[in-house]
Amino acid sequence: MTEKLVQIVTTIGTRDEAMAIGEKAVDSKLAACAQISGPITSIYEWKGESCREEEWVCTMKTVESLSDDLMNFIREIHPYETPEIIAVPVLQASSGYSLWVAESTHPGKHKKEVQTKSVPPKIGSGDRI
Repeated sequence: MTEKLVQIVTTIGTRDEAMAIGEKAVDSKLAACAQISGPITSIYEWKGESCREEEWVCTMKTVESLSDDLMNFIREIHPYETPEIIAVPVLQASSGYSLWVAESTHPGKHKKEVQTKSVPPKIGSGDRI
């Protein structure tokens, strides 16, 4: 049985910074993948002042056993004094996707499980649901 999945989300000031966090997390096998979205507008209060900033969102998928490591990794490289780093448990995911995330973050550990998992036939273009 595969581990539970977790989405780790952080925001950051530029697209390049978001890309760097995502790429480093995936390269280090702490995350299976990262999606970068934005720009977004963040409205918040910081040190008594009202702020409105453009930011980018970096959303990463990992397994539960690596979520603390990934959050600490982000905290170490993030330029903000108090970055938003949120872990969101994934309630459900397709079995194939879950296995892929597990294999991507723990290469070789889940390989046999991935190979032996039965896959239903794909629906052809002429089939109707």
